[in-house]
Amino acid sequence: MISSLSWSLPKFALRRPVTVWMGVVALSAIGIIAYFRIPQQLYPSGYNFPFLYVRIVYPNSTPKEVEDKIVRPGERALATLKGLTRLRSWARGNNGSFWMRFDGSTPMPIVYQQLRDRLERLMPTLPEGVERYFIWQWDPDDAPIFFFGISMKKKPKNYYQILEQHLFSRVRRLPGVSKIELSGLEEPYIRIEVDRQKARSNRVSIYRLIRMLRRDNLAMPVGELRQGSKLFYVRSHNRLTNAESLRNYPVSKDVKLGDIANVRFIPNSSSQLFRINGRAGIFVEIYKESEANTVALTRRIRKIINKQLSTDPALATFRLHSFTDQGQLIEKAIDQLQQALFWGGVFALLILIIFLRNVRMTLLVMLAIPLSLVMTLATLYFMGETLNMFSLMGLMLSVGMVVDNAIVVVENIARLKQDGQTAEGASSRGTAEVALAVLMATSTTAIVFLPLMLMSGSRMLRFYMSKIGYPVIIALGASLLVALIVIPLGANLLLRREESKPWHLLDRFTLRYRNLLGWMLRHRFDMTLLTLVVFATIQYPMKNMQRTDQGRTRNSRIRLRFYFSKNYSFREKYDYLRRIEKIVDKKKEEWGVRHYSTRLRSSSTRGQVTLFLDPTASKLKLNRRNLSKIMRPLLPEAPGVSRRIGWRRLGGGAGSTIAIRLYGPDSQTLQDIATRLEKHLQRDKDFAKAEADINEDTLPEIQLRLQRLWAFRYQMGASVIGGNVSYALSGRRLRNMQQGNFSLPVWLSYRTEDKSSYQKLKQIGVASWQSPQLVPLEQLVTSKFGRGPQVINRVNRKTFLKLNIAVEGKDLMKLYGKLDRVMEAFPLPEGYSWGKGFRYRDMRSADSSRQFALTLSITFVFLLMGILFESFALPFSVLFSIPLAFFGVYWLLFMTGTAFDMMAGIGMIMLVGIVVNHAIVLIDRINQLRNEGVEREQAILDAAAQRFRPILMTTLTTICGLLPMAMGGATFIGMPYSSLGRTVIGGLATSAFLSLLIIPIFYTFIDDMRERLRLRMAKPATEE
Repeated sequence: MISSLSWSLPKFALRRPVTVWMGVVALSAIGIIAYFRIPQQLYPSGYNFPFLYVRIVYPNSTPKEVEDKIVRPGERALATLKGLTRLRSWARGNNGSFWMRFDGSTPMPIVYQQLRDRLERLMPTLPEGVERYFIWQWDPDDAPIFFFGISMKKKPKNYYQILEQHLFSRVRRLPGVSKIELSGLEEPYIRIEVDRQKARSNRVSIYRLIRMLRRDNLAMPVGELRQGSKLFYVRSHNRLTNAESLRNYPVSKDVKLGDIANVRFIPNSSSQLFRINGRAGIFVEIYKESEANTVALTRRIRKIINKQLSTDPALATFRLHSFTDQGQLIEKAIDQLQQALFWGGVFALLILIIFLRNVRMTLLVMLAIPLSLVMTLATLYFMGETLNMFSLMGLMLSVGMVVDNAIVVVENIARLKQDGQTAEGASSRGTAEVALAVLMATSTTAIVFLPLMLMSGSRMLRFYMSKIGYPVIIALGASLLVALIVIPLGANLLLRREESKPWHLLDRFTLRYRNLLGWMLRHRFDMTLLTLVVFATIQYPMKNMQRTDQGRTRNSRIRLRFYFSKNYSFREKYDYLRRIEKIVDKKKEEWGVRHYSTRLRSSSTRGQVTLFLDPTASKLKLNRRNLSKIMRPLLPEAPGVSRRIGWRRLGGGAGSTIAIRLYGPDSQTLQDIATRLEKHLQRDKDFAKAEADINEDTLPEIQLRLQRLWAFRYQMGASVIGGNVSYALSGRRLRNMQQGNFSLPVWLSYRTEDKSSYQKLKQIGVASWQSPQLVPLEQLVTSKFGRGPQVINRVNRKTFLKLNIAVEGKDLMKLYGKLDRVMEAFPLPEGYSWGKGFRYRDMRSADSSRQFALTLSITFVFLLMGILFESFALPFSVLFSIPLAFFGVYWLLFMTGTAFDMMAGIGMIMLVGIVVNHAIVLIDRINQLRNEGVEREQAILDAAAQRFRPILMTTLTTICGLLPMAMGGATFIGMPYSSLGRTVIGGLATSAFLSLLIIPIFYTFIDDMRERLRLRMAKPATEE
């Protein structure tokens, strides 16, 4: 069947040339139309990440109280979620947070609904101050396509109305824009400040007052009334509609709210800081509809914004600062693809001209690149796929490989034409001779993606590898059709008019190679031993090269986070961040900072300064390797302020880290153990940068203890007394007030001066809901001063503490092994344990998955070759090219100082399908000659001489196509492709060299074994 197919396709092309050329034109037209119509977006759609994050807000509490009342009940409720593998929880002063990771096969939409159900059932059991919860699930479709800031030289009073009328309304009208979200706006609200003395003299408890206003300010349906044939719906409408209605609200007999409180409308909230480049600003996120083209939409958005800001006088004081533009990221990736096409094409063109010495035949081979890519784009378009970062990566990988089939076909046709055959005969026979070889080479390259796409243990890896694999497989299939149909037709037309020119220099080089191979075949045992000795040197780079689970990303955004003690006022936090702004502004040009933004909210203990780096800066000093060294002496230190870069402390190192987790029941004991362990680890030079993640800035507390005898006398429980104190100190947000078309938040609390001292705390009047009698707090409780932690960390329902070790540029797996030995000399108390953290577990899992995928790839390649060769033995001779390729991989990565990371792992698996192509082309020709009656050694030498030029050409063109990737210029979402490109180049170069010399020797051994086995099986049959 394969033989008939190899003859029928080129014969069909030669018989029906017009049909073939019309088909080529039609496919090219469809592909070009698909290129302009295929949706372009940053990430592919259709995958739900197995992560969920929940935050339950409990304002003005303490971490210990949050742990007892929020976190532990939440853990019990969430621990039974389907597929949950990891549960992280944090107890902070104003919220409890949960981060959940699920098994890759877990259906996330179902889990999301289960989570909502559990939280709804949990909410009634939580303290009264808990008003809401938030669920966050990362979805690429929910990410903003355009994130930018607008700064103002002078902030107009009605700046939001100006921007809405002159800018945002125009952007919203664009087809494809789904919504615009703003942050940093100063929203109006109504504030009720209760005078404690007036309230007490009028026997008004703030506890009862807040509960009254919450129950009274509402509108609700109460039933239906039927009168005759008419039906009336009855509603209780008791909304408070303005500040005056609040002032007149009766709180007791002859006492109105305005008599004991100051009720005022505040037009702008000044309790937040949103600044861009040191000026007041707002942040804007624009989202698209699911089917919209990201690149085209962001272009239209940028055009409108730039036009309005430059021409509209009302927007003269506003300035645009672009932070993240998905359209530009996609355009950059497409530019990288075009550059790879250009340079790969240029290098391939030069190589083909040198070897073929025929410009027309060279251009015919080069035709395989655009034809294969437009056919790939058309197929992706009709499959409903998008042009995204992953599919672009697959296209970049395909550029250097799609010409291989055409090269093999053209070279064989040219050889037969030189031997005296006619143009048509050489085109038909030359294509048929190598049809099986190119079919096998294409199939083996494509089949290695099956383990990654279908059988990987990680659903996320399966999804994204399929998005990379589809373009590669389709492009290779298209290149096979081009090689078997278009190339013979074009060669027939071109070779009629001119003869192929022999290249005597290459012929002499081929003759020397043939003689060398003949000598090696005569000394095959010696050469085999020498090969094994040389191959054994692979142990040195394998043991000494770096291994990591992360690539060295070129991140253009760096966050500086500052954590403040709760006793810091908003003004103090504001002043500290202004000092940071002045430092960054002074060093802006030196560090290559394009923009910087500052964020701070009064209710948060965290401030953030984000640096947006200029990727075009010539002297970019600010990067993750040396940022800590540069910034540490410049950023001001202050008591109660913890400084971090990203998520790491400023002093913790800017590079990679490994973590040790200590588990135990008591957080204070964990801190003591961590302090001793930190010193123990620092004795070893590899762990000299160990740092315990201990927040020394604990929170000062006033601890209240109930006097139950007095509480019973006044018929007050602990919850009532706690609620009174919480309301008095923290206040509460009431139901929003509807004023016209606006819904205004309403806040009620004591005046600041009424809760500013310990003495005033003791005098707070406490009352129950049933009785208006006020009892001073000091009669009901005893108090003492203490301290408590800022954050309590838990994982899988266990309290833990983490030690970070900065290990920039070191082999992580070696360090983890050494860590085991170091920890053996550090005994832990009973009930306490340690672990290497989830990063180590993930690395082991990734290694296991990669080895499994590599094994499956080799197995699939072997099975496929067995089917196509119709032999059990011959595939073994081809498989020897795989370990030979790994020899080149490890030595090249080691010599270039490239760490073995995720990209290198992907390259290793791809190599399995690529490097066998040379051996397939060679072994297939040997079999053809032997089937024609040529003796084995003569067939090997003839086949090697005939396949020397195509193997050399395909190797050089593929390597040149990967050079832009290997040089480190191209990136994948900030992660360089260089390790992947160097892996493929190292393996391909070594495999090509050794395949020409060593594979023929292995072929003879396999053939001898096959012959002995045949004779042994035939002997009993003869004896019978």
